[in-house]
Amino acid sequence: MSNEPEETVPPTTTAAQVASTSVQNELIPANHDYQDPADSDSSLGSDIESSTASISASILEYRRSQGRTYHSDKFTSNYFFPNDDQQVESMDLTHHYLTLLLDNELFLAPLETDSVNRVLDVGTGSGIWAIEFADRYPNTQVIGTDLSPCQPQWIPPNLRFEIDDAVQPWTWKEGHFDFIHIRYLFGGIKDWNLLFDEAYRCCAPGGWVQSGEADVTFRSDDGSVELEPIFKTYQKLFEEGSEIIGNPFFVHELQQKAFQEAGFKEVKTVDYKFPVGGWPKDPKLSEIGQFVKTTLENDLEGYTLMMWKDVCQWPMDEYHVSLMNLRKAIRNPKVHSYMIVRYVYGPFYVVESYTSIIMVLSQSKGKRETLTVVDNRTNQTYEIPITHNSIPATEFKKIKAETGNDRPEDETTQGLRVFDPAYMNTAVVQSKITYINGQDGVLRYRGYPIEQLVEKSNFLESAYLLIYGELPTKSQYNDWQGEVMHHTYIHTDIENMFKSFRYDSHPMSMLTAAFATMGAFAPEANPSLAGQKLYTNAASGNMEALKVLDKQILRILGKAPTLAAASYRMRQGRPFNRPAQGLSYTENFLYLLDNLSETDYRPHPVLARALDKLFILHADHEVNCSTATVLQVGSSLVDPYSVVAAGCAALYGPSHGGASESAIRMLIEIGSPENVPAFMQAVEKRERVLVGFGHRVYKNVDPRSTAIRKLAEEVFEVTGRNKLLDTALTLADYARKSEFMRSRNLYPNVDFYSGLIYQAMGFPLDFYPVLFAVPRCVGWLAHWRQMMLNSSGVKIWRPRQLYIGEGEREYVETKDRAAKSDATVFDAPVKVEHGGNSQRTILATSGAAPKSKL
Repeated sequence: MSNEPEETVPPTTTAAQVASTSVQNELIPANHDYQDPADSDSSLGSDIESSTASISASILEYRRSQGRTYHSDKFTSNYFFPNDDQQVESMDLTHHYLTLLLDNELFLAPLETDSVNRVLDVGTGSGIWAIEFADRYPNTQVIGTDLSPCQPQWIPPNLRFEIDDAVQPWTWKEGHFDFIHIRYLFGGIKDWNLLFDEAYRCCAPGGWVQSGEADVTFRSDDGSVELEPIFKTYQKLFEEGSEIIGNPFFVHELQQKAFQEAGFKEVKTVDYKFPVGGWPKDPKLSEIGQFVKTTLENDLEGYTLMMWKDVCQWPMDEYHVSLMNLRKAIRNPKVHSYMIVRYVYGPFYVVESYTSIIMVLSQSKGKRETLTVVDNRTNQTYEIPITHNSIPATEFKKIKAETGNDRPEDETTQGLRVFDPAYMNTAVVQSKITYINGQDGVLRYRGYPIEQLVEKSNFLESAYLLIYGELPTKSQYNDWQGEVMHHTYIHTDIENMFKSFRYDSHPMSMLTAAFATMGAFAPEANPSLAGQKLYTNAASGNMEALKVLDKQILRILGKAPTLAAASYRMRQGRPFNRPAQGLSYTENFLYLLDNLSETDYRPHPVLARALDKLFILHADHEVNCSTATVLQVGSSLVDPYSVVAAGCAALYGPSHGGASESAIRMLIEIGSPENVPAFMQAVEKRERVLVGFGHRVYKNVDPRSTAIRKLAEEVFEVTGRNKLLDTALTLADYARKSEFMRSRNLYPNVDFYSGLIYQAMGFPLDFYPVLFAVPRCVGWLAHWRQMMLNSSGVKIWRPRQLYIGEGEREYVETKDRAAKSDATVFDAPVKVEHGGNSQRTILATSGAAPKSKL
């Protein structure tokens, strides 16, 4: 082979397109020839500055040799590259040329980045890859691990660095990461099977693992490396060193084999040549080659010193001569050398996993757990995985087509979107809290039927169950009750806030404002002030984060009855009560509402127990309107007080929290039982609106209404029979017999009977939503806590829309605009009347004052 080899065509495909199957590796060539005049440029560098994090003293006991520092020997790994600033600069340069090699991409794996929540960068080094990934994908939580704290201090908020040894069992639980990135660990890993076994264990279903490793062999396609014998000396150094320390430096075969043996399927392997020096004719490869040469020249000593001196123990008087010869060889324009970096990557698949590549098979029946979709626009067929009887909406983004009728605003090249107004059939979370089977009329809290909890439990016990997942032991319950009741007092400034409202302000308006105000009294609980990860850090078991999280839950639950009672007392024009000692949660609430300075006041036990049961029934109801609002707002990582205030605002709406009030007003309007048939006939003719029947979820009897009906009888024995009860029972009986109602699955719901009990207990109608909000705080906080503890991190909720408005239009100057010819009443502001303006005010402000006749 001559020293002037034939030119090879540079790769034109993108990095994501060059991958091949593991059967045949693809080699990305480096182009030959051409000595760049700028080849001697050594000014290429990095702007990333390294600093040392605060870590235990043993980790910072660096090994030192010839003025260089190396990783602490406290680790199992025996890694022989330095960790000082000079080597860190080389790491940054290496990252830069590898990123250029991948067409400015950070990975080859075909990630659905919208679905990637947690990423691990193993052997992060200077942290530059992790920093760039975190910057590009700010909604993804990124962790970088290394043996030394040599990463910058100023990093993106969604990134953290940890000291860890990759060859030890990893501390994360199974399926923790959606993407695991491993790069340039050659020479530092003894057992590559152990490394990839741990990566496989910690990879989430549908996630990806990618490994990129170079070797230390200088190659050339034209034989020009033979001109510099020092290259063979360099290779021999690492071959002998590998034997001595037991850590291989030539790992390509091990890398691919261990990856497959870990269990990864559909493994892709791709090799890239990267030139040493600016000799290729291709501008991109020439630039890469210059960076490679600069990287080597920057720290040849760091790559070789310890291996030469401490491991192989070669004569030091020969060392500096060999370094000089190696630098000369790298700069030799007649040598067209290159090295190879191998990328191996593959997905993690299990049964019932979300996956973007293969069909998920049922091992028990051999059936495909997928949905087959045919796009008639293109005649293409797509397999959509099914898990828990649902399909991932992001799968539809793959279905793309362009037709002649497309508008640019339809964005057909970005894939199909799922249009579901009002979330009629969309699941937005995976939850372990509340289960509803609307067809069969089933409601369970953490697996316990609601009927059992109403009969046997109490509100605080059920609250513990909803929030923490299990019924408390006796000691746990005593501690829990004590903590909640310890937080019942509110700040006097919040009391003064209540006093600033109008006398006729709605109690729900006051309660919503009070919860929002509470956040101002706990700046340490505000992620906007105390740090974005204040609560999400709890997902990794951070005890301080868990303490802050759970303390706010205690404060909100403890103060909710006090705030609610204050809104009631404000409407009554009565002074606020202070929480009492020795009372249960609902007894204390009734005390705060009704005590008129009696020293021995105690609510009636039947009424207190009835309210306790109603609180259990109202504590949670899956992802309803207010809970969805809580999660939507909570996904922004705002403080929990703002989250609960948002839930109250949603509950305030007449279609949600106002339903029981509306049901009572309907019964009052109907009057006596004999008026029910006429009213129902008007309903069937669409002339009247029926309230308290039917439910968005339940297509059978609402299980809560059954429990409440029995509860109503207990309350009426004490308060006297509610005169509206007979009307309600007649209406329910009519609905049960009516074909019109049965054909539409319209049965009495929880709001139908709860309003009767509240009225019998003497609560005003506009206080009903507050009686709903106090117990629902439990459900809101349970779902919020579950979101904060999501091991995949918290992604901000951002629904899409279907834009059907005007296409692009040119701006028209005011003088040239014509009125819209087909304008409707909706196309401009309607005339608004302003109340409170007296005739004298109008005359004084509408123009010149009339002339005086005096």
